[in-house]
Amino acid sequence: MNEVKESLYEKISGKIKILTMRKQLLKVLGLLLVFNAFFLTTANSSSQELREELITWKCTVPLTVYAEVQIPARDNEKKELSQLLKEEKIAIGRDPQNARRIQSSYNTKYGKWAEKCSNSWFTEANFKAYVGKTTGDQGFDGFYIVNYSPVQHFVVINEVKFNKARLTKDKCSNPVKCRCGQMSRNWIENNADKLTNKGIQYKQEIQQAIQQGNYSRSLINVDIEGNLYLFKLMDQYCLGTRTCQQLQYKENGYFEVVKNALASVVPLSNS
Repeated sequence: MNEVKESLYEKISGKIKILTMRKQLLKVLGLLLVFNAFFLTTANSSSQELREELITWKCTVPLTVYAEVQIPARDNEKKELSQLLKEEKIAIGRDPQNARRIQSSYNTKYGKWAEKCSNSWFTEANFKAYVGKTTGDQGFDGFYIVNYSPVQHFVVINEVKFNKARLTKDKCSNPVKCRCGQMSRNWIENNADKLTNKGIQYKQEIQQAIQQGNYSRSLINVDIEGNLYLFKLMDQYCLGTRTCQQLQYKENGYFEVVKNALASVVPLSNS
């Protein structure tokens, strides 16, 4: 056993000598954080600090990857957008001093309009929508359960952004309680806890699915002309983290189901 340990130590030492001092420190820090988070119990303050540091390290907005699926809004939805744009322009013309307040008000209206267009796309693909809001406009823009059964189902969580709006980055003063970046795993779990406390249908199944990583995250961006674009969301810090890679691999399979379903209904009927 000692000979095996010595041999392994020599190999590791040989690799470390090739790296620069900066790479050595980064690698050691990464290994310590991952090892502490997934293999050690946070029994003392020092281990708790390392766990918090890992959460901060992964506490970010997911990467967005275009899924090569787009669709135009319905004709009646485009008319609604055109009307909103005209109304905003007239309102600002009448009261230019309050332009920012008016723009903020209409940004909310554009957001709701975009959510409606996105939900139309999902329902055309035979996804059944559930209540995803926790408080007011907070929570999930699109919330669906696919293949629901007592033993097999997954949850679809979709975020909608209009025009140049992007996923938000929350400040993390306390990493353990922080919601992290919008649509990150930490953010989703915290919102799911608030959602299931409202007595939503299938709340136990939803909570269990999210805790086990059985969900698909997506982003739909709606441009100023009413075109909808589907994006896949991926965690930025999966490299070197086995658990994160496994969750992303599982999620990739769910996303393909969603992507294929949405692609199959292009274009939407103008009804």
